[in-house]
Amino acid sequence: MNRRFFLSTLSALLAAPALPAMAAPIAQRHITTATIIARSHNRCTTDMLMRHLKVPRDMANRIQTQLLRQGVITPPVAGVSLASNPTNTHCIPNEAMQPNNLLQKAARLKDRLERLALQGEDESADVTLPRTRTESSGPADT
Repeated sequence: MNRRFFLSTLSALLAAPALPAMAAPIAQRHITTATIIARSHNRCTTDMLMRHLKVPRDMANRIQTQLLRQGVITPPVAGVSLASNPTNTHCIPNEAMQPNNLLQKAARLKDRLERLALQGEDESADVTLPRTRTESSGPADT
């Protein structure tokens, strides 16, 4: 092996971690396992996926995004997503999850109130109010 080839190979090895790697595709087994984990725990976080699936953070973020697109989990509030169709609904809720559940419920309630307000505005614009007696009688005789 000559020196030029050795040095170019060495520099390529040193520069490789600095280059952005192409995004590896998400294996279907990771999606399936993440779905089972999210539904059985009734929650899903990036750290939880990293720990259970033994994947790096960026892969866990992409898996969580894929679960969100598939409708398995709800959008995250305070970093925690709840399962949209949990499997263990009859167990005692975890005390640590109660504040996150309250945040999820508050976010859903806000969305619902906004929809009702918009719906009420649309209905009120279509309805004409009946005239009162003083408005319909015309000028008063004096």
